[in-house]
Amino acid sequence: MRQLITLILILFGSLSFSQNKNQFFRFSSISKESCDTVSNLFKEDLSDKNLHLFIVGGPVPTIYETDQDFNKKFKVSYYDFGCIVPTSRECLKEYNYLVFAYLSEKYGEKWLKKVRKDVLGLREWKKNKR
Repeated sequence: MRQLITLILILFGSLSFSQNKNQFFRFSSISKESCDTVSNLFKEDLSDKNLHLFIVGGPVPTIYETDQDFNKKFKVSYYDFGCIVPTSRECLKEYNYLVFAYLSEKYGEKWLKKVRKDVLGLREWKKNKR
């Protein structure tokens, strides 16, 4: 019964928001023990011009008005998983680190002033980068 409730919550949570639903399922296929396929997912998203920055928040994903501005300017959208994470946080951070490096290479430091501060791994990446 507990597994059924968990499954229902995962499906409801992932389908009830107007984000790209495929991201949840794409990342649920990543092994929690190994993030080996993250770089391949990043490369696919880069070639499809469909990059994301992942956020793990509360029970309801938060969308700000400025999110669209960031997306238009830097061609990267936010994906807030809410509190249901389909894989390990480390795998999501690894993907975000690849996006951070891409943004830095393409836009320099400009994107750092506009990015949401709750993006997973941003604080650690900034510390290690400098």
